[in-house]
Amino acid sequence: MKTTYIKREISGSIATDGGFGGIEKAVGEKQAGIIYYVTDDCVDFGYYDGHGNWKFYKNEKPDVDELQEMYLIFPDKEIYLFKLAGELCMRTLAEADTPEEDFEEVLYSEEKHYMWGSRTGAVENGFYTVSEDSGITYHLPENIASGDSYVYTMRYYFKVNGDGIPEPAAERIVSVDGGIRK
Repeated sequence: MKTTYIKREISGSIATDGGFGGIEKAVGEKQAGIIYYVTDDCVDFGYYDGHGNWKFYKNEKPDVDELQEMYLIFPDKEIYLFKLAGELCMRTLAEADTPEEDFEEVLYSEEKHYMWGSRTGAVENGFYTVSEDSGITYHLPENIASGDSYVYTMRYYFKVNGDGIPEPAAERIVSVDGGIRK
């Protein structure tokens, strides 16, 4: 395991009266990243350009009422949106290579998760379609390299307790097919 430093911040309820605009206002990140989201009836990807522009397949933003969770994946952090008691909340998990104020020292290990399926069709609206034999289809932003298989990497963080035993502290997605790997 390697050493790094993390900081977790949880925000309260995000106002979504105006639909997706509440999410756009809450995020305000200044770097580009990959979006992974789950709604009541789909799992898909998007792209955030770091200038407040969100790009989804066919320019259709997820319906906030159907959104279960969304991950914005950046090289040094993850913004996680999730539902809690019917309210949309946000957690930011930032990482630093050196000690910084309010960051805690942790150990980490990584694990690759393979997504099955093959690219089908041409790029459409900046996305290409990946289809699995089971019939599941998702859309990846074209800035993720097309290949024979697709991988997302999870980073698991551990805090060492008083007995010297590592205990789970947090986890985040750090890359999709190496797209924006730290």
